[in-house]
Amino acid sequence: MPLRHGLLRIYWRQALPATGWGLLSLTLYALICPGVMSWRDLLPMQFIGLQCLLLAILLGRFNTPAFAFLYSRGYSRNQLWGHLMLVSVLSVFIAWLPAALTVWSGLRSSLHDWFQSPYFPVMAPREALVPWIWLGIYLVFLPAFHYAWIRLAQPTRGQNGGILAAGAMIAALLAVYSMNGWFAWPCVGTFSLMVPVFLLGARMLHRNLEVRA
Repeated sequence: MPLRHGLLRIYWRQALPATGWGLLSLTLYALICPGVMSWRDLLPMQFIGLQCLLLAILLGRFNTPAFAFLYSRGYSRNQLWGHLMLVSVLSVFIAWLPAALTVWSGLRSSLHDWFQSPYFPVMAPREALVPWIWLGIYLVFLPAFHYAWIRLAQPTRGQNGGILAAGAMIAALLAVYSMNGWFAWPCVGTFSLMVPVFLLGARMLHRNLEVRA
């Protein structure tokens, strides 16, 4: 798929509020969280979930004149979907990477050691896995919310099926946070199967999207 810089810029401008929210919220959390961060912390999941929801809303305003205009410019459905997902992935990495580097570079540990926290730098290695968990949450939420959007845009019955599917993924993720031991692994396996299903399903539905202003 050739890269269309004009199309990329349009989508990028639309995604800026979601990107800014994710960057500020996750990086600030990584910097100022007073205790030792754990993969079970719910606040980062809320930040990530809101960013992914905003991306789906901002990039998927399918009933606006601007959306209909974009679809009349001669781009193929595959190009539009590919650029939309590319911008979504870029938004995720721009929000996630600075927060991850704050942890991995030792900046967070040095800052809290300077504030005389009793946990640092001794407990800093325990936090190294946390940014990877954040990235995994992005991989769950982003395809689910984009799928919910494309289902809502369909003219046929069952538009709410995407919302139900996304809600089920959120409920399963919350269940993983409350589980201990091997019980969480079946849910992780389910996520691994459902993420590509959401992506493929959304791409197929996008090819038949009815654009209306």
